[in-house]
Amino acid sequence: MPTIEVVLPLKIHTHEGASDLERFSTLLLPSFDRFCSFKDELKFLLVVPEGDLSEVVGCIEKLGRPNMRVECEDNLCPALKGESGWHKQQILKLAAAKVVSSDYYLLLDADVILKRPTKLLDLFPSGKPILQKINAGHHLDWWVGSRKILKSNVQIERDSIVMDVTPNFLHRETCLALQDVIASRNKTNEWDRFLFDSRQTGWTEYSLYWLYTLECGLDQQLYDWSSRQMYEFIWESCQLSPQHLHRIFAPDSNSFFLVVQSNLNLDLSVIRMQTLPYLGGQDAQSPATSKRGPLKKLREYLTRDALKLF
Repeated sequence: MPTIEVVLPLKIHTHEGASDLERFSTLLLPSFDRFCSFKDELKFLLVVPEGDLSEVVGCIEKLGRPNMRVECEDNLCPALKGESGWHKQQILKLAAAKVVSSDYYLLLDADVILKRPTKLLDLFPSGKPILQKINAGHHLDWWVGSRKILKSNVQIERDSIVMDVTPNFLHRETCLALQDVIASRNKTNEWDRFLFDSRQTGWTEYSLYWLYTLECGLDQQLYDWSSRQMYEFIWESCQLSPQHLHRIFAPDSNSFFLVVQSNLNLDLSVIRMQTLPYLGGQDAQSPATSKRGPLKKLREYLTRDALKLF
């Protein structure tokens, strides 16, 4: 199988509990260390704001891993320099198609954990990536908004089966074509600026991408529609119970990733303590440790033997 690039928007400072950088270093990376069996085919692309660039680069350089690189948001979307927020993050995920090298790229957020032994063939069982699916009725407004942006004739009903959210694979060439289509159909030279200024329309990156994929008739050609799932969620703190986690982390589970919702605002040390037995770590982090600054914690963590990712 060819190289697969993982794209991860990341910020040092966030408004919800632990920073992306803390989650990335404390949970996401160790989970790939533990369970990923295709490390030689894997690359990480971290997309960060200009203000965080030097510090994130400095920390990542401590790893000494050539398959990790950092990209400034402003390089991907210069028209959005100085902007921030959820909609910009979505645009950056689409814009990453301009710089990734793999045919498909995997989108992750910092609150994602790889939760079971995983081969590349598991994610590409037929040479195409698994499609995480959902009923469109869960957020029909997203599809209505995206149809307006694309001026699309594709019909999406409440019971339509559509692409879900992160983590999911995007096809690079289709993303690049989508960018051109958004620009041309809306008579603009800056598709990203147009999307940001149209954020009240209610579009999302995945609904835009999937509508265009359907319009091109590529949904079956680009994705594996098997019953396997990419991920499952932890929505409530009670789901961090040992009984629930034992089922989630089962080696034969039907999904590969776990999303521990960052907006739960759970103490990262609590999450790590509960998941540590499944990630093969050492001592759980104490509450005192969790009060340290994110960069200090990352630097400490990068010096530990546990983080031998590749």
